[in-house]
Amino acid sequence: MAKRPSARNKATQRREDGLWDSPRALNMIADAILLLASGAIGYALVILFTRMPVLPLQAITLTHAPANLSSAQIEDAARRAVTGSFLTTDIERARTVFEGLPWVRHATVRRVWPGSLEIELEEHVAVARWWAPENAPARMVNAQGELFLADHQNALPLFVGPDESAATMLHFRGGRAGISKDAYPELDPAFYDDVAKAYGDELRSLAAAGCNYVQMDDTNLAYLCDDKMREAARQR
Repeated sequence: MAKRPSARNKATQRREDGLWDSPRALNMIADAILLLASGAIGYALVILFTRMPVLPLQAITLTHAPANLSSAQIEDAARRAVTGSFLTTDIERARTVFEGLPWVRHATVRRVWPGSLEIELEEHVAVARWWAPENAPARMVNAQGELFLADHQNALPLFVGPDESAATMLHFRGGRAGISKDAYPELDPAFYDDVAKAYGDELRSLAAAGCNYVQMDDTNLAYLCDDKMREAARQR
């Protein structure tokens, strides 16, 4: 007659069937620990690598010499823009610093392997002075019809008008429908560049004839007093 397993034998069997006696469970635990350790080591190496003075920034180069900025202004901007090594320097922050310089319309900052930054500066091309009240910062008008802060060049004509007048003059009457899609499939940049050139050519011809004061009144604003004109503007 077969003997029943005693309570003691059952307890012994349960202990033998526990976690530490299961190769599969032990392998899973070991794999999990190894994965966590590998991740922690990898993260630590990344932090260490980015903080170590590896790949130091060796040079900052300009693609071309700016016409309206001094060497001192460029050097000051470079010192403020660069705050790390070749890898850790914040490119977006550097771009913002250079675009804060007078006469700079747009800045492009690129990393060039193995250790330099290349800076490309697009400068404003002034076509006129913009009237400013007494004690207000002097401003100029560029070839794109944009206003920017800069000391006046007295040889250029003087514009007087609301800051937004150039944009309304271009678009109020016809909008996109008033501009040939055959000549200008896309407005930006060809159309705006041509408009700016036309204004610039006219102003230069006036200056050559001896004119040193030009006042451009934005007559489109008066049209907004008419209900029909306001509705037509909404439809456009």
